[in-house]
Amino acid sequence: MNFLEQVIMYDIKYVFCAGILVLVYISMDKKYTKKIRFIDIIAIFALIFFSAYRYNVGSDFQEYFARYKYINEFWYSVSPRITHEKLFYYLCHLTSKFTDHPFAIFHMCAWMLYPPFVVFARKLTGKPSRIVGCFVFLEFYAVSNNILRQAIAMELVVFGYYAWKYKKRKLSIILFAFSMGFHLTAIIGIGLVFLSQLIKPSYDSLRVAFICGIASLFVWKILLHFVNVIPYISRYSSYLEHTGEDITRLGMWGYILFYTWICCLMIKNYRQIQNIDSPTASTISMIILAIPLLFIATQITYVNRIALYLYQFSMFSIPILFDMRVLKKQTTRLILVLVLVLWLGFSNVVAMDNSFFQYSFQWNI
Repeated sequence: MNFLEQVIMYDIKYVFCAGILVLVYISMDKKYTKKIRFIDIIAIFALIFFSAYRYNVGSDFQEYFARYKYINEFWYSVSPRITHEKLFYYLCHLTSKFTDHPFAIFHMCAWMLYPPFVVFARKLTGKPSRIVGCFVFLEFYAVSNNILRQAIAMELVVFGYYAWKYKKRKLSIILFAFSMGFHLTAIIGIGLVFLSQLIKPSYDSLRVAFICGIASLFVWKILLHFVNVIPYISRYSSYLEHTGEDITRLGMWGYILFYTWICCLMIKNYRQIQNIDSPTASTISMIILAIPLLFIATQITYVNRIALYLYQFSMFSIPILFDMRVLKKQTTRLILVLVLVLWLGFSNVVAMDNSFFQYSFQWNI
Protein backbone atom coordinates (compact mmCIF):
# COMPACT_ATOMS: atom_id res chain seq x y z
CA MET A 1 0.00 0.00 0.00
CA ASN A 2 1.53 3.34 -1.06
CA PHE A 3 1.45 6.45 1.11
CA LEU A 4 -1.59 8.03 -0.56
CA GLU A 5 -3.62 4.84 -0.20
CA GLN A 6 -2.56 4.58 3.43
CA VAL A 7 -3.69 8.16 4.09
CA ILE A 8 -7.09 7.60 2.41
CA MET A 9 -7.75 4.32 4.23
CA TYR A 10 -6.76 5.78 7.59
CA ASP A 11 -8.97 8.81 7.00
CA ILE A 12 -12.01 6.73 6.03
CA LYS A 13 -11.61 4.42 9.05
CA TYR A 14 -11.10 7.35 11.41
CA VAL A 15 -14.15 9.28 10.19
CA PHE A 16 -16.34 6.13 10.18
CA CYS A 17 -15.38 5.06 13.71
CA ALA A 18 -15.68 8.60 15.07
CA GLY A 19 -19.07 8.99 13.40
CA ILE A 20 -20.45 5.77 14.86
CA LEU A 21 -19.26 6.53 18.39
CA VAL A 22 -20.54 10.11 18.33
CA LEU A 23 -23.89 9.03 16.85
CA VAL A 24 -24.37 6.45 19.61
CA TYR A 25 -23.58 9.05 22.28
CA ILE A 26 -25.98 11.62 20.81
CA SER A 27 -28.77 9.07 20.34
CA MET A 28 -28.51 8.04 24.01
CA ASP A 29 -28.23 11.60 25.34
CA LYS A 30 -31.85 12.67 24.91
CA LYS A 31 -32.60 13.61 28.52
CA TYR A 32 -31.74 17.12 29.68
CA THR A 33 -29.99 16.91 33.04
CA LYS A 34 -26.90 18.38 34.63
CA LYS A 35 -26.23 15.21 36.60
CA ILE A 36 -23.56 12.87 35.23
CA ARG A 37 -25.15 9.93 33.43
CA PHE A 38 -23.82 6.45 32.70
CA ILE A 39 -23.48 7.29 28.99
CA ASP A 40 -21.16 10.16 29.95
CA ILE A 41 -18.90 7.72 31.78
CA ILE A 42 -18.82 5.48 28.70
CA ALA A 43 -17.90 8.50 26.54
CA ILE A 44 -15.13 9.47 28.97
CA PHE A 45 -13.62 6.01 28.93
CA ALA A 46 -13.82 5.83 25.13
CA LEU A 47 -11.94 9.14 24.83
CA ILE A 48 -9.37 8.01 27.40
CA PHE A 49 -8.92 4.55 25.92
CA PHE A 50 -8.04 5.65 22.38
CA SER A 51 -5.73 8.37 23.69
CA ALA A 52 -3.97 6.61 26.57
CA TYR A 53 -3.26 3.28 24.83
CA ARG A 54 -2.17 4.60 21.41
CA TYR A 55 1.28 4.09 19.96
CA ASN A 56 2.78 6.41 17.34
CA VAL A 57 -0.52 8.24 17.01
CA GLY A 58 0.13 11.97 16.97
CA SER A 59 3.02 13.68 15.24
CA ASP A 60 4.62 14.54 18.59
CA PHE A 61 4.16 11.09 20.13
CA GLN A 62 7.82 10.09 20.04
CA GLU A 63 8.91 13.49 21.33
CA TYR A 64 6.67 13.23 24.40
CA PHE A 65 7.61 9.61 24.93
CA ALA A 66 11.32 10.48 24.93
CA ARG A 67 10.75 13.58 27.05
CA TYR A 68 8.93 11.59 29.71
CA LYS A 69 11.70 9.00 29.75
CA TYR A 70 14.30 11.76 30.07
CA ILE A 71 12.46 13.44 32.94
CA ASN A 72 12.01 10.10 34.64
CA GLU A 73 15.69 9.15 34.50
CA PHE A 74 17.44 12.49 34.87
CA TRP A 75 14.98 14.56 36.90
CA TYR A 76 17.39 15.79 39.55
CA SER A 77 19.84 17.15 36.99
CA VAL A 78 17.13 18.61 34.74
CA SER A 79 14.65 20.19 37.18
CA PRO A 80 16.92 23.09 38.22
CA ARG A 81 17.09 24.14 34.55
CA ILE A 82 13.32 24.14 34.04
CA THR A 83 12.29 27.79 34.21
CA HIS A 84 8.95 27.74 32.38
CA GLU A 85 5.92 25.47 32.16
CA LYS A 86 7.01 23.74 35.34
CA LEU A 87 3.59 22.34 36.18
CA PHE A 88 3.64 19.81 33.36
CA TYR A 89 7.12 18.54 34.20
CA TYR A 90 6.35 18.30 37.90
CA LEU A 91 3.30 16.20 37.09
CA CYS A 92 5.43 13.95 34.89
CA HIS A 93 7.89 13.48 37.74
CA LEU A 94 5.08 12.81 40.22
CA THR A 95 3.53 10.25 37.86
CA SER A 96 6.87 8.45 37.57
CA LYS A 97 6.87 7.97 41.34
CA PHE A 98 3.68 5.93 41.18
CA THR A 99 4.39 3.83 38.10
CA ASP A 100 7.26 2.76 35.90
CA HIS A 101 4.97 2.33 32.88
CA PRO A 102 6.87 3.80 29.88
CA PHE A 103 3.69 5.31 28.40
CA ALA A 104 2.35 6.74 31.66
CA ILE A 105 2.54 10.30 30.32
CA PHE A 106 -0.24 9.55 27.82
CA HIS A 107 -2.44 8.03 30.50
CA MET A 108 -1.83 11.03 32.75
CA CYS A 109 -2.76 13.53 30.03
CA ALA A 110 -5.84 11.56 28.96
CA TRP A 111 -7.21 11.51 32.51
CA MET A 112 -6.48 15.20 32.90
CA LEU A 113 -8.18 16.17 29.63
CA TYR A 114 -11.33 14.15 29.03
CA PRO A 115 -13.16 13.55 32.34
CA PRO A 116 -13.14 17.27 33.25
CA PHE A 117 -14.18 18.20 29.70
CA VAL A 118 -17.23 15.88 29.56
CA VAL A 119 -18.28 16.80 33.12
CA PHE A 120 -17.93 20.49 32.27
CA ALA A 121 -20.00 20.08 29.09
CA ARG A 122 -22.71 18.27 31.09
CA LYS A 123 -22.84 20.95 33.78
CA LEU A 124 -22.79 23.76 31.21
CA THR A 125 -25.50 22.55 28.82
CA GLY A 126 -27.28 19.54 30.31
CA LYS A 127 -26.75 17.72 26.97
CA PRO A 128 -23.01 17.33 26.40
CA SER A 129 -23.07 14.85 23.51
CA ARG A 130 -23.19 17.51 20.79
CA ILE A 131 -20.28 19.39 22.33
CA VAL A 132 -18.26 16.17 22.57
CA GLY A 133 -19.29 15.40 18.99
CA CYS A 134 -17.97 18.78 17.83
CA PHE A 135 -14.84 18.21 19.91
CA VAL A 136 -14.22 15.12 17.77
CA PHE A 137 -15.47 16.33 14.40
CA LEU A 138 -13.77 19.72 14.58
CA GLU A 139 -10.42 17.93 15.00
CA PHE A 140 -9.81 18.98 18.61
CA TYR A 141 -9.63 15.38 19.84
CA ALA A 142 -6.88 14.70 17.29
CA VAL A 143 -5.15 17.90 18.40
CA SER A 144 -5.29 16.78 22.03
CA ASN A 145 -3.46 13.58 21.04
CA ASN A 146 -0.67 15.59 19.49
CA ILE A 147 0.15 18.82 21.36
CA LEU A 148 -0.44 17.46 24.86
CA ARG A 149 0.78 20.39 26.96
CA GLN A 150 -1.00 22.99 24.87
CA ALA A 151 -4.18 20.90 24.76
CA ILE A 152 -4.33 20.96 28.57
CA ALA A 153 -3.58 24.70 28.56
CA MET A 154 -6.34 25.29 25.98
CA GLU A 155 -8.87 23.38 28.06
CA LEU A 156 -7.97 25.40 31.14
CA VAL A 157 -8.42 28.62 29.13
CA VAL A 158 -11.93 27.44 28.16
CA PHE A 159 -12.77 26.68 31.79
CA GLY A 160 -11.29 30.02 32.86
CA TYR A 161 -13.32 31.94 30.28
CA TYR A 162 -16.63 30.43 31.35
CA ALA A 163 -15.74 30.91 35.04
CA TRP A 164 -15.10 34.58 34.27
CA LYS A 165 -18.39 34.91 32.37
CA TYR A 166 -20.28 33.38 35.27
CA LYS A 167 -18.67 35.86 37.71
CA LYS A 168 -16.34 33.33 39.35
CA ARG A 169 -13.36 35.63 38.96
CA LYS A 170 -11.00 34.04 41.52
CA LEU A 171 -11.49 30.58 40.04
CA SER A 172 -10.98 32.04 36.56
CA ILE A 173 -7.65 33.63 37.51
CA ILE A 174 -6.45 30.37 39.08
CA LEU A 175 -7.37 28.40 35.95
CA PHE A 176 -5.62 30.93 33.71
CA ALA A 177 -2.50 30.73 35.90
CA PHE A 178 -2.51 26.94 35.71
CA SER A 179 -2.85 27.09 31.93
CA MET A 180 0.39 29.09 31.73
CA GLY A 181 2.03 26.43 33.89
CA PHE A 182 1.43 23.96 31.06
CA HIS A 183 2.15 26.12 28.01
CA LEU A 184 3.36 29.69 27.78
CA THR A 185 1.35 30.41 24.63
CA ALA A 186 -1.65 30.46 26.97
CA ILE A 187 -0.58 34.03 27.82
CA ILE A 188 -1.28 35.06 24.24
CA GLY A 189 -4.41 32.88 24.11
CA ILE A 190 -5.91 34.51 27.22
CA GLY A 191 -5.08 37.97 25.90
CA LEU A 192 -6.75 37.21 22.56
CA VAL A 193 -9.84 35.75 24.25
CA PHE A 194 -10.42 38.99 26.17
CA LEU A 195 -9.47 41.13 23.17
CA SER A 196 -12.13 39.35 21.12
CA GLN A 197 -14.81 40.57 23.51
CA LEU A 198 -14.30 44.06 22.06
CA ILE A 199 -15.46 42.76 18.66
CA LYS A 200 -19.15 42.95 17.80
CA PRO A 201 -20.43 39.73 16.19
CA SER A 202 -21.48 41.20 12.85
CA TYR A 203 -20.85 40.93 9.13
CA ASP A 204 -18.92 44.22 9.30
CA SER A 205 -16.55 42.72 11.89
CA LEU A 206 -16.13 39.66 9.69
CA ARG A 207 -15.29 41.84 6.69
CA VAL A 208 -12.73 43.76 8.75
CA ALA A 209 -11.21 40.44 9.88
CA PHE A 210 -10.92 39.39 6.25
CA ILE A 211 -9.30 42.68 5.25
CA CYS A 212 -6.84 42.41 8.16
CA GLY A 213 -6.13 38.82 7.16
CA ILE A 214 -5.36 39.78 3.56
CA ALA A 215 -3.18 42.67 4.75
CA SER A 216 -1.32 40.30 7.09
CA LEU A 217 -0.13 38.30 4.09
CA PHE A 218 2.09 41.26 3.22
CA VAL A 219 3.26 42.26 6.71
CA TRP A 220 3.29 38.97 8.65
CA LYS A 221 7.09 38.93 8.93
CA ILE A 222 7.01 42.33 10.61
CA LEU A 223 4.22 41.22 12.96
CA LEU A 224 6.07 38.06 13.99
CA HIS A 225 9.21 40.09 14.64
CA PHE A 226 7.47 41.50 17.73
CA VAL A 227 7.25 37.98 19.19
CA ASN A 228 11.00 38.14 19.76
CA VAL A 229 10.60 41.02 22.21
CA ILE A 230 7.74 39.56 24.27
CA PRO A 231 9.16 38.22 27.56
CA TYR A 232 8.99 34.43 27.93
CA ILE A 233 7.14 33.97 24.63
CA SER A 234 10.28 34.78 22.60
CA ARG A 235 11.60 31.28 23.36
CA TYR A 236 9.11 30.00 20.76
CA SER A 237 10.50 32.28 18.03
CA SER A 238 12.54 29.40 16.60
CA TYR A 239 9.28 27.67 15.64
CA LEU A 240 8.36 30.67 13.53
CA GLU A 241 11.44 30.21 11.38
CA HIS A 242 9.86 27.09 9.85
CA THR A 243 6.95 27.51 7.45
CA GLY A 244 5.67 23.96 8.04
CA GLU A 245 4.40 21.32 5.63
CA ASP A 246 3.13 22.56 2.26
CA ILE A 247 -0.09 20.54 2.60
CA THR A 248 -0.81 22.17 5.97
CA ARG A 249 -0.14 25.71 4.75
CA LEU A 250 -2.41 25.19 1.75
CA GLY A 251 -4.97 23.50 4.00
CA MET A 252 -5.24 26.66 6.09
CA TRP A 253 -7.23 28.22 3.24
CA GLY A 254 -9.81 25.51 3.92
CA TYR A 255 -9.83 26.55 7.58
CA ILE A 256 -10.47 30.16 6.56
CA LEU A 257 -13.42 29.19 4.36
CA PHE A 258 -14.88 26.78 6.93
CA TYR A 259 -14.76 29.15 9.91
CA THR A 260 -15.96 32.07 7.79
CA TRP A 261 -19.02 29.98 6.85
CA ILE A 262 -19.56 29.06 10.50
CA CYS A 263 -19.32 32.75 11.46
CA CYS A 264 -21.90 33.67 8.82
CA LEU A 265 -24.33 31.06 10.18
CA MET A 266 -23.85 32.30 13.72
CA ILE A 267 -24.08 35.99 12.90
CA LYS A 268 -27.27 35.40 10.92
CA ASN A 269 -28.80 33.69 13.97
CA TYR A 270 -27.03 35.75 16.64
CA ARG A 271 -30.12 36.96 18.49
CA GLN A 272 -31.54 33.46 18.88
CA ILE A 273 -28.15 32.15 20.06
CA GLN A 274 -27.83 35.01 22.54
CA ASN A 275 -31.28 34.24 23.99
CA ILE A 276 -30.33 30.59 24.48
CA ASP A 277 -26.78 31.02 25.84
CA SER A 278 -25.34 34.52 26.18
CA PRO A 279 -21.78 33.50 27.27
CA THR A 280 -21.50 31.10 24.32
CA ALA A 281 -22.88 33.74 21.93
CA SER A 282 -19.83 35.89 22.66
CA THR A 283 -17.56 33.11 21.37
CA ILE A 284 -18.54 34.14 17.84
CA SER A 285 -16.21 37.12 18.30
CA MET A 286 -13.35 34.73 19.09
CA ILE A 287 -13.81 32.88 15.80
CA ILE A 288 -13.87 36.20 13.94
CA LEU A 289 -10.58 37.20 15.58
CA ALA A 290 -9.07 33.81 14.67
CA ILE A 291 -9.54 34.43 10.94
CA PRO A 292 -6.64 36.94 10.48
CA LEU A 293 -4.39 34.48 12.34
CA LEU A 294 -5.45 31.70 9.96
CA PHE A 295 -4.40 33.93 7.05
CA ILE A 296 -0.92 34.19 8.60
CA ALA A 297 -0.99 30.40 9.14
CA THR A 298 -1.12 29.99 5.35
CA GLN A 299 2.45 31.29 5.42
CA ILE A 300 3.68 29.79 8.69
CA THR A 301 1.60 26.96 10.11
CA TYR A 302 2.64 27.30 13.76
CA VAL A 303 0.49 30.44 14.00
CA ASN A 304 -2.49 28.08 13.79
CA ARG A 305 -1.57 26.88 17.27
CA ILE A 306 -2.29 30.39 18.54
CA ALA A 307 -5.53 30.59 16.55
CA LEU A 308 -6.58 27.33 18.22
CA TYR A 309 -7.12 29.18 21.51
CA LEU A 310 -9.84 31.18 19.75
CA TYR A 311 -11.61 28.86 17.33
CA GLN A 312 -11.67 25.97 19.82
CA PHE A 313 -14.73 27.74 21.27
CA SER A 314 -16.63 26.76 18.12
CA MET A 315 -17.29 23.36 19.72
CA PHE A 316 -19.57 25.18 22.19
CA SER A 317 -21.29 27.52 19.74
CA ILE A 318 -21.91 25.15 16.81
CA PRO A 319 -24.13 22.74 18.85
CA ILE A 320 -26.55 25.61 19.46
CA LEU A 321 -27.12 25.77 15.68
CA PHE A 322 -28.86 22.39 15.93
CA ASP A 323 -31.51 23.90 18.20
CA MET A 324 -34.88 24.21 16.45
CA ARG A 325 -35.15 27.79 17.72
CA VAL A 326 -32.00 28.74 15.79
CA LEU A 327 -31.90 26.75 12.55
CA LYS A 328 -35.53 26.03 11.77
CA LYS A 329 -34.89 24.21 8.49
CA GLN A 330 -34.04 20.53 8.83
CA THR A 331 -32.19 20.72 5.52
CA THR A 332 -29.78 23.33 6.87
CA ARG A 333 -29.00 21.20 9.91
CA LEU A 334 -28.39 18.15 7.70
CA ILE A 335 -26.02 20.20 5.54
CA LEU A 336 -24.18 21.26 8.69
CA VAL A 337 -23.80 17.61 9.76
CA LEU A 338 -22.48 16.65 6.32
CA VAL A 339 -20.01 19.55 6.37
CA LEU A 340 -18.74 18.50 9.82
CA VAL A 341 -18.17 14.93 8.59
CA LEU A 342 -16.31 16.17 5.51
CA TRP A 343 -14.40 18.63 7.67
CA LEU A 344 -13.09 15.86 9.92
CA GLY A 345 -11.78 14.00 6.89
CA PHE A 346 -10.19 17.15 5.48
CA SER A 347 -8.62 18.47 8.68
CA ASN A 348 -7.43 15.02 9.70
CA VAL A 349 -5.11 15.02 6.69
CA VAL A 350 -4.01 18.64 6.24
CA ALA A 351 -3.41 19.36 9.94
CA MET A 352 -0.84 16.53 10.06
CA ASP A 353 -1.82 15.78 13.66
CA ASN A 354 -1.01 12.15 12.92
CA SER A 355 1.68 12.05 10.23
CA PHE A 356 1.96 8.25 10.63
CA PHE A 357 -1.60 7.74 9.30
CA GLN A 358 -2.12 4.53 11.20
CA TYR A 359 -3.47 3.55 14.62
CA SER A 360 -1.53 1.13 16.79
CA PHE A 361 -2.03 0.03 20.37
CA GLN A 362 0.86 -0.07 22.80
CA TRP A 363 0.49 -3.81 23.33
CA ASN A 364 1.09 -4.44 19.61
CA ILE A 365 4.65 -3.13 19.56
